[in-house]
Amino acid sequence: VEIYSAILRLFNLNLEMSKMEQENTYKGWLKEYNIKHRFSNPSHVERAVADLDRFKMELVYIEKEMKSAMDGIYDDDTFSEWIETFVVPLNEKIMKLWEAKEKILEKEVWPRRPLKSEL
Repeated sequence: VEIYSAILRLFNLNLEMSKMEQENTYKGWLKEYNIKHRFSNPSHVERAVADLDRFKMELVYIEKEMKSAMDGIYDDDTFSEWIETFVVPLNEKIMKLWEAKEKILEKEVWPRRPLKSEL
């Protein structure tokens, strides 16, 4: 039951991420162009990824719950494989968005167009 519960939480978290990515604010203000040039409206960026910190923490809790649930049933290698297969890709996606948000929000002066890449 505990394993199923953790899998269900991960499934719901994936659904919430997908829902966030389909929001107009997200699609309009966090495109690859905006991220590449670190150019966007800070208030829209904050609104678009408002749940990102909660998603990060939820993923930590899911990993702990799954470790506890799998302990004694599966070996550590199986747990590691499960984490790398299902948790790590989502965590990388969340961290990439979080870093993009931080880079955009750290700016205090916005350049005039045309934009030049800062990469």
